[in-house]
Amino acid sequence: MSFNPKEIYTSYLSKQMDKTTALNYFISYIENSDNEKDRYACVKFMSKTDAKLRDTFAFLENLLISDSNDNIRGLSGRIIILNDFQKGKRLINWALDNEKSEACLNYLFDGLSKTLDKEALTILVNLVHKFTEKPLINIIIKAIVNRTDDKNEIFE
Repeated sequence: MSFNPKEIYTSYLSKQMDKTTALNYFISYIENSDNEKDRYACVKFMSKTDAKLRDTFAFLENLLISDSNDNIRGLSGRIIILNDFQKGKRLINWALDNEKSEACLNYLFDGLSKTLDKEALTILVNLVHKFTEKPLINIIIKAIVNRTDDKNEIFE
């Protein structure tokens, strides 16, 4: 059976597909597709299922560390931050220290700015002091200014 990401998510919502099956389809799609837009959609839809982070953490961790797409890396990190920053904080700190992509960093800064975790917010404030490059400071400031307290608002 061949599905696109939206069809997988729709089947999941209509209860034609259980959570585990949907997650397995999303993961398989991400691993085997060259279509970056659909791969991104799969990560986005994965976060909208009722799956707990423990069900997807290792996969999201792998995407954040090694995916070739900046947006997929960033979105994966943002999901980890918003769902269980404490579990992923070592990984997030590693990504913040090593990531070069402005797009990926933007997702991470956005996640840090929207989480209710005080340690994450402290990291964000410290990053403002650490970076002196104007473009990076603007990204951080934008993330702080646009901060919302709605932890469940994962996507705009």
